[in-house]
Amino acid sequence: MLTRKIKIMNNFKKLYILSLIAGVFVNTSCKKDGIIDRAESVNGNALLKIYHLSPDAPTLNFYANNQKITAVGPNTAGAEQGIAFSSIFPGKEYFALPAGTSAFKAVVPASSTVLPGAVLNLGSAEFKANSRYSVFVIGKMSEASTLIIEDDVNVPDPTKAYIRFISTIPTEQKLDVTYTQTNVTPNVKGTVFSSASYKEIKGFQPIEPSGVYTLTLDTTATTGKVLGTFKDFVPVAGRKYTLISTGILGGTGSQVPNLINSTNKY
Repeated sequence: MLTRKIKIMNNFKKLYILSLIAGVFVNTSCKKDGIIDRAESVNGNALLKIYHLSPDAPTLNFYANNQKITAVGPNTAGAEQGIAFSSIFPGKEYFALPAGTSAFKAVVPASSTVLPGAVLNLGSAEFKANSRYSVFVIGKMSEASTLIIEDDVNVPDPTKAYIRFISTIPTEQKLDVTYTQTNVTPNVKGTVFSSASYKEIKGFQPIEPSGVYTLTLDTTATTGKVLGTFKDFVPVAGRKYTLISTGILGGTGSQVPNLINSTNKY
């Protein structure tokens, strides 16, 4: 059973808010095709994970100190591709970036049908060696911002799993996340997070592992009106997860409100 009420843990040491789209990513080297090689050693490096959550932004590639640090494989015509909305890079674990100050920019691939070749200069941020960071690119392009969180991957109780929530739907309405444990009869229901404001990060709280959960997103003012779901979530003891609301209220297509999940601690 999920713990329904628990004091929110202070799970990060720093929260940076950078104006515009601040893309930060991680690597030690790039192959000729632009795909990142995973770092084998973290010594002297910071570890990062990036979340593209700007709902009306095109695909993006990111650079640190003018070195390309993110990419996906080219399409069948050999054209460069970028990281799409609602994507997390890398999908597992983190990638390494040399510690210190890095100046960042984002570039829309030339193959994009939206703003091809556009360059966004993103400012600088400093990262500590052997520390982990989550980089959330949020908001519509006209008012986008980036939240950079120094992640705490320590697990207070290895018999529990832990989950946090970040609201990235640009709205003044507050959001709730409820759960239904579907592997027991009758199903167990409750609230995981309540009244989350836009850009607010609800800290890690424990979850009973091995249950099968459906997580549901709705607005606090209209409880019961489902905006999005994350089904068949089976948390594993000793792991930490980030649950994220994405999209735009009233959006269509890829901009429909939804819930996505990422693992921060394996």
